Amino acid sequence: MTNEEKLETFSKYLSLIQDPKIRGFTEFVLLRLPEYFWTLPASTTGRNHGEDETLLAHVKACLYMARQVSEVQFKDHWTQRQKDQLYSSLMLHDGWRCGEPGDECRITQEMIDEKGYDQELLGNLKTVQEHAEVGYRQLLQLVLEYNRHLAVNCKNQMGGNRYSMILKAVRFHYGPFTQGSDVSFSLSWPFDSVVMQCHNIDFQQCHNKMYMTRGDVDHS
Repeated sequence: MTNEEKLETFSKYLSLIQDPKIRGFTEFVLLRLPEYFWTLPASTTGRNHGEDETLLAHVKACLYMARQVSEVQFKDHWTQRQKDQLYSSLMLHDGWRCGEPGDECRITQEMIDEKGYDQELLGNLKTVQEHAEVGYRQLLQLVLEYNRHLAVNCKNQMGGNRYSMILKAVRFHYGPFTQGSDVSFSLSWPFDSVVMQCHNIDFQQCHNKMYMTRGDVDHS
């Protein structure tokens, strides 16, 4: 997939981000995500998310829900910056789902024996539970790179008031199920409402799609 095709994949929602620096940062990161992001199934074990759902389909569905939150539910209560931050964080929240390139998690025979995964999954990429923290740490580095890029082009850098909530939403998109972080999950309503909505949208989309395509079964 070319860079143009990657940005076109999310062009509908990138166009909704009105802050040029938040939109520019989001595009900057999208072009630096691991290549597996663009082809990965939503569930790497076949047990979570919708049946045959891709990761891109999951993210796009989350963005659809984000638009309803931003333009309907909280239309008159959220600032445009909060809306921009929600779109950005959901586009990026699963960017490093299987870990950093070169150090990806893969399904082993031991996992198959222990968890009962299908044998055909041996060697496939697998979601790491701490991927939210991995993504957060990658984004910290990319903020620095993006600001260096702006400086080289004689443009003002992106301040923490723009990116900090995006990074926090990615870091805690698992909500109370967060793993791998040395900071406990907590909320300070309404200041962290973007973080809470990022978690709720991700969680609800996942479980609604599971029910719609797999039925009321145990997905553990």
